[in-house]
Amino acid sequence: MTRILIFGYYLTAHSIQRVLQSGGYECLVPQRGNLNPQGHEQGLEYEKQALEILRTRTIDLFIHDLNRFGTRGYLWGGVEFLQKRKCDKFLSEIPVLTVSAAAPQLIVELLQGVGLDVESDLGDFLSVPLCPIELLDVVESILRRHGKSIPPQAETARAKLYEKQRDRERRMLAGPPSKQTPHKKKTATSSPRRRR
Repeated sequence: MTRILIFGYYLTAHSIQRVLQSGGYECLVPQRGNLNPQGHEQGLEYEKQALEILRTRTIDLFIHDLNRFGTRGYLWGGVEFLQKRKCDKFLSEIPVLTVSAAAPQLIVELLQGVGLDVESDLGDFLSVPLCPIELLDVVESILRRHGKSIPPQAETARAKLYEKQRDRERRMLAGPPSKQTPHKKKTATSSPRRRR
């Protein structure tokens, strides 16, 4: 089975995991560590777990969320991890998909500022929030380029996502449901009789 390690902020990692598992991929997510503003120390512990998985398990694709704190501030955790990966011959051979909510131009400037090459060191890139269909497409493209297998369920998952998207578009085109004013029910109470 194709195995993917997802390393990143809890909510992003688990939304990626849900989409990819629906496509038949085995997804590993290190034990929860909140990589956002809770601090660098917790992020380092989470990073150690990810590195251990990368070194001890067969990983076909590594999905890496750039958005986390490092020694020099926000986003530096992701950049520092890419630097470690580049220096490690074993890790550098694992295909990587980088995701981030940061502006692509900022990421390019950060990477170039520390001597990383956007094309080779960043790997493929997707902006957060992620489109589930695009995520499946990009993951499949990376795996095919590296001679990895694609689970048969991936096509079924994509078809279901396309159908959901078409349903949403149809509902949007139809507009909001019309509001009908509720009819007042006639009650069986006797009306007062007129006096003659």
